[in-house]
Amino acid sequence: ISASNGDLQLFSDGIVAKSGAFYTLSNGDGLQGNNFASQSSIIVPKPGNSRVYYIFTLDMYIPPVFTDGVRYSIAEFPESGPVSIISKNNLLFNENAQKISATQHENGRDFWIVTHGYGDNNGANFYSYLLNDSTLNTNAVVTSIGHPHNGNTSSNNGAGSMKISPDGSKLALVIPDDGIVE
Repeated sequence: ISASNGDLQLFSDGIVAKSGAFYTLSNGDGLQGNNFASQSSIIVPKPGNSRVYYIFTLDMYIPPVFTDGVRYSIAEFPESGPVSIISKNNLLFNENAQKISATQHENGRDFWIVTHGYGDNNGANFYSYLLNDSTLNTNAVVTSIGHPHNGNTSSNNGAGSMKISPDGSKLALVIPDDGIVE
């Protein structure tokens, strides 16, 4: 994520969070994402607080080895001292596809973070989380629509990318093995 002037603020591969100066954040290693996931992380600013960022990380869902799910950590830029992770690896849900995107709420301030489930239990669902200036609502708005993301452990249907249009009106994703673009 960059500042409004384009300066790099934070980045992550899902395992390590680094500052724009390429230093590992204090407590910024050991994130439970997966750098082999199609979309391993996304960083979203906390509304109303330019010093706090949420880092969402994704593991691939391939049990029994990869089951860490979608998690979030909170990074803080203090007035003085190093940028640090102040809350780490909080679970949102598992049995997830490797897809995540975010869009600004229609109020122009808050954000929706959108992920997708994977497998027989959750593969037909989108999970949307509201981030506002007071909290991240960890109770997802669950929407069942579109082609299910499922398959056996050798299937690549959990992979692929998801993107929300800049105005928030459209969402697109791919389901690789099934050859589907929605």
